[in-house]
Amino acid sequence: MATSTSPKPQSPRSRKPSGTQKKASGSGGSRAQAHDDSTEETPVAARVLYSAWMMLARPIGAAVRQLGVNLRIPRSDRRDGLGLTLLLLAVLVACVAWWPSSSGLMSWLGTLLSTLFGVGAVLIPLGLGINAWRMFRHPTEHRANQRIAIGEFVILLAACGFLEALAHSPALLSPGSRAAGGLLGALTGGALARVALSIPTALLMLLVGAIGVLILTATPVRHVPYKISTAYQRLMGEDPRKASAAEKAPGTDLTGAQHDQSYLDEHHSGSHAPAPKRKGFFARLFGADETEPRGDRPGDIAFDSAAVVEPAGSRTPAADSGYDLSGDAPAQAVSKRRTAAQKRGDAPAA
Repeated sequence: MATSTSPKPQSPRSRKPSGTQKKASGSGGSRAQAHDDSTEETPVAARVLYSAWMMLARPIGAAVRQLGVNLRIPRSDRRDGLGLTLLLLAVLVACVAWWPSSSGLMSWLGTLLSTLFGVGAVLIPLGLGINAWRMFRHPTEHRANQRIAIGEFVILLAACGFLEALAHSPALLSPGSRAAGGLLGALTGGALARVALSIPTALLMLLVGAIGVLILTATPVRHVPYKISTAYQRLMGEDPRKASAAEKAPGTDLTGAQHDQSYLDEHHSGSHAPAPKRKGFFARLFGADETEPRGDRPGDIAFDSAAVVEPAGSRTPAADSGYDLSGDAPAQAVSKRRTAAQKRGDAPAA
């Protein structure tokens, strides 16, 4: 008598997942697990505060980007939270440094700022405001943002040192130091004034401040004489463009770039494109002249008409009519393509 035996159920340990299941769990599961781990590590209160802060920062950042040229920045590249933080710090420091109070928290903050930076603290809100503007409108220009921050710090350093040198380096953390350059000025201009005289130290701090302005505006040193002459001409009521044109009057020596070279492009009907103009002071600082590409899509310029491939051995209409193609660049290109196709035998049969 035959007896039927039921198959033994496999234990969970004996079951092995297939290779596809392992890959699926390794690709998508690892990212999901990492996201879950980071979410679990962040406290709930911190996530709520971050969400509330960003809900306030995004509309302000969008409003700032609407000013002037409308900028479209990808969501992943925006730094609206940092921009709002810098903006609020600028407002707070301005209230403390520009309108000092003698009571409450504002008095304590004013004492702290005057101890660290002295009278130079009045410049801090301007720098924070510029940095907030850059974070709202140009968060991806890291090198320019770092350059502007370095220039602002050099200017602040020079201002504090200049005030401390003019005050004849008062005692550290004294009321006289708070009314001059503060702790930062005592470490720079005050220390130099104790070794040298006050006037040379003040002049040196002015030179350092001028270097900070050059760093802030991305102006090379070789352009300084031209900027000074242009500013002098504007103060005198003259037009710098007319003055430069008068200097290039006929009879003077011209460089190769200044000569008329239109004979090199006789087959082009349009005039020469003007040379790109260097950005101005506010353009380099705030990015005011940056515009978005509108209308045309990037790519090659199309011909005026489509290329028509004639059968092999046939004459072109231009050749039959005796039309001269020497002055028409698009027609020459079409004729060369047609000739090359006929030599390869790729032309369609009649």
